[in-house]
Amino acid sequence: MTRPSETMPSPRRSPRNRLRRWMRNAIIISVLAHIVFGIGAAFIVALRSTHQPQAIFQADPQPRPRLEPRKVEMSVKVKDLTRRSSRPRLQPRLTVQAPSDLALPDIPRAEKSNRRVQRTFATVGMSGFGDGIGGGLGTGSGGGVGMNFFGLQSSGEVIVFVIDISGSMIMPPKQIDSFDRIEREVARALDGIIGVSRFNIIAFAGSTSRFQSSPVPADETQVEQAKQWLARNNPRTAVEKGETPQRVPWDRRKSGRHFGTRTDKALRTAFRQEPDVIILLSDGEPTDVSATEIYSMVDDLQAGMTKRVQINTFSYQTTSGRAFMKELAERNGGRYTSVD
Repeated sequence: MTRPSETMPSPRRSPRNRLRRWMRNAIIISVLAHIVFGIGAAFIVALRSTHQPQAIFQADPQPRPRLEPRKVEMSVKVKDLTRRSSRPRLQPRLTVQAPSDLALPDIPRAEKSNRRVQRTFATVGMSGFGDGIGGGLGTGSGGGVGMNFFGLQSSGEVIVFVIDISGSMIMPPKQIDSFDRIEREVARALDGIIGVSRFNIIAFAGSTSRFQSSPVPADETQVEQAKQWLARNNPRTAVEKGETPQRVPWDRRKSGRHFGTRTDKALRTAFRQEPDVIILLSDGEPTDVSATEIYSMVDDLQAGMTKRVQINTFSYQTTSGRAFMKELAERNGGRYTSVD
């Protein structure tokens, strides 16, 4: 007897199997998601890198110098002239067929000196050819540039002018403006030693006065002040308006400033300046002191100097005192000049 078939029920899945299946599916989905995300990210990076614009750095343009029209025109003209000009012609070479028979003399070497070198006025190249080249101190006959006082050309590191300002310097037969000529000569001499020597001026009559207490450099300022100082000592300044020099009481006018001829006082003051050269100008015999006494006094003063002082003398428009002035110059290595 056949039994009717019985339907077998499907076995039920256990919870454990379901969990395993779910985890497997989750892993697969996660892997696929990561793959898809990675592919998409790579695509985006590649796309951005291919389409990113290239960075370009550009500096500001440098301004070009702009030439002025005149400079451009000159440049064009110069180039045009250069292009059209011909090459310079070569000059024939100069040749000497035979040596010259003329030979220059040997020039001796100057000795060294510890003193400051001064430019001289009557030495080499200044006063021409006198007694030897240049003529030494004033003996040359040429007319060089330098100190020139009534024709005397001289030089020295320190020069002292000793000028008589007594009233007789403007008394007849002289003119009232006779002393102006002396002012001009002193001014010319000072102009010739600017930048070279030191100097001083001593004005004398019965007493003495000095331009400066000691010698000063001959610069333009000192020379100009010296000219003005000498003009103030002109004996004509003691003559009042409407008065003649003959009627001036010289012993009382201006405290006797223009009265007397104390040459001894003037020379003693001059030697205190320690000069190289003294230039003495007067119009008469010394007063109160004899010529012999002055010669002796000067000899004593010379003995006290480190080197002998040259004294040049000038008799101004007079015959009085010529013998004294001439011998004084001869005894002291100077030159005597009579000024008419």
